[in-house]
Amino acid sequence: MDSRSQIRDIILDVERNCNVNNWKVNDIHLWPYIRIHLFFNLIDEIEIGKTTSSYKPGNKKNSKYIYRGFKKKIRKTLECINSVFFFFNWIKNIPNRQTVFVSSNSFRVNYRNKRFNRFFDVLVEDEQAYSNYMYLEYGSTLTDQYKHENVFKFGFALKGFLCTHIRKKTKLSLDGYDYFLSYLERYEYCKKFSNKFSKAYISQWAKTIFIPKVIFFKKILRRISPKELIILCYYTEDIYPLVAAANNLGVSTIEMQHGPQNKYHLAYGSWYAIPKTGYDILPRIYWCWDDFSANEIKEWADSNSIYSVEKYGNPWVDYWNKKSKSYISKDFILYTLQPLPIPLDVLLHNKILNIIKTSKKKWFIRLHPRQWNDKEKIKAILEKHSLLDTVNVDVDNATVDPLPLLLANCSLHITYSSGSALEASYFGVKTIFIDKMGLSYYPHLFRNKLAFLADFNSDDFTTTLEDYFKAID
Repeated sequence: MDSRSQIRDIILDVERNCNVNNWKVNDIHLWPYIRIHLFFNLIDEIEIGKTTSSYKPGNKKNSKYIYRGFKKKIRKTLECINSVFFFFNWIKNIPNRQTVFVSSNSFRVNYRNKRFNRFFDVLVEDEQAYSNYMYLEYGSTLTDQYKHENVFKFGFALKGFLCTHIRKKTKLSLDGYDYFLSYLERYEYCKKFSNKFSKAYISQWAKTIFIPKVIFFKKILRRISPKELIILCYYTEDIYPLVAAANNLGVSTIEMQHGPQNKYHLAYGSWYAIPKTGYDILPRIYWCWDDFSANEIKEWADSNSIYSVEKYGNPWVDYWNKKSKSYISKDFILYTLQPLPIPLDVLLHNKILNIIKTSKKKWFIRLHPRQWNDKEKIKAILEKHSLLDTVNVDVDNATVDPLPLLLANCSLHITYSSGSALEASYFGVKTIFIDKMGLSYYPHLFRNKLAFLADFNSDDFTTTLEDYFKAID
C-alpha cells in the first residue's frame, strides 16, 4: 500500500469510529480543520520521518536576557498600537465589490514587470463578469502586484483588530474528543499529532484564535458586500475563518483548483462524513480544471446539495493557448521541483544529477514558488556538481518564465508528484514521475499514456529513466 492510501485509510477509519461532527464552536464544525492537519501531519510522519532538533533552551535568566525580553515586549506593544491605527484606516478604505479574489503571492508570477496572479488576473482581463472585483491577499508584504490598487492585504489589519477585540462568550462542544485521541493511539504515526492537538489546545485555538478571526472577516465582508469569494487554497490558518464567515453570511464561496484534486488529497477528496448542514469551513463550490478532478470531488459532493462542482478549465493555461508560444529554447527537459515534504536530497540526489550531467538535452530546473528561500541552496548543490554554469542547465529562466510557455516548448516533463503534470497534459507533454505517488494522484494520465513511472527508490531507476528518454525521443 502506498503512503497516501495508508493516510486516507487512517482518516476514514477515524471518521467511521469517532463522533467527529460533535466538535463545534458557535455551531461551526471543527473536524475539517482537525482532519486536514492530521492529513498533513501524517504526510510528514510517514513520508519524511520524524525530525528532532539539537537545540536545548537551557535556563538563562541573567540580566542580558531579561533586558532582551523587556525590549521585545516594548517592540510588540508598539507594533500592536501601530496595527490598531492601521486597522481602522484600512477598513475605512475597503470598497464595495461583487467579487473578492482570495490569494497569496505564491500564486503570482513575474509577468509584465509586475507580480501577476496567474489564475485571477487573466480572468479580470478577459472576462467582463469580473470587472467589479478586489483582492484579499494573505501572507504578503509586497507592493508590486499587477493592478495593485485593487489589492488589499489583510495581515496587519487582522493583527490590529485582534489587539482591540474583546472576547465574547463562545459555545464550545468537544464531546468525544478524548476518545478520538485515545483511538489515534492504535496508529504509531499519530503520536506527534495527538500531543499537539490536545483537547486543551483545540479549545484554546477555537475560542481565542478562530472565532475572533471569524468576527474580523464578518466585519470585512459586511463592508465589502460581495456576492462571491473565489479562493486559491482554502486550507490555511487565516482562510478557514474567512470561508466560515462568508458561508455564514450567505456569500458564495468558490475554491479554484490549483493542483491535483483526488480522493487521496484529504482537503478535497473523500469527505464522506459531512453532515446535512455542511461544514462551514469548506467552500461550497469547486472550480475544476478537468473531468477527472471534477468527478473525484463529485463522488462525495453529489450526496449533499450544499456543495457543487463545475468544470471551468485552467485560466492560466487557457490564456496561453490563445497566445504566441515562441520561446528562447525548444526540445528541452523540464524538471519541476517541489517544496517540503519532499526533501532536496531526494529531488537533487546524485542519481538525478548524474543523469542531468550525461544528458544530451538541455534541462530546465524549475523551483516551486515556496522554494524561493531555498534558491541559493539549490544553486549551491548544482554548482557543487559542476552543473550551474553549464549551457545544459537553466534555473533562472525555468523558474521565472510562465509554466505554460515552458510546457509548450519542452519535449518532456519530469517531477516527483507535482500538479504541473496536469498542466503538461493539456499541452500533450508526457510526464515521468519519480515517485509512486503519481500512480495514485494521476491514474488518468497513466491510462492515457501521458505519464510514466521511474521509481526513484528502485535499483533500476537510472536505467528505466534512460529507457524512457530513448522511447519518447
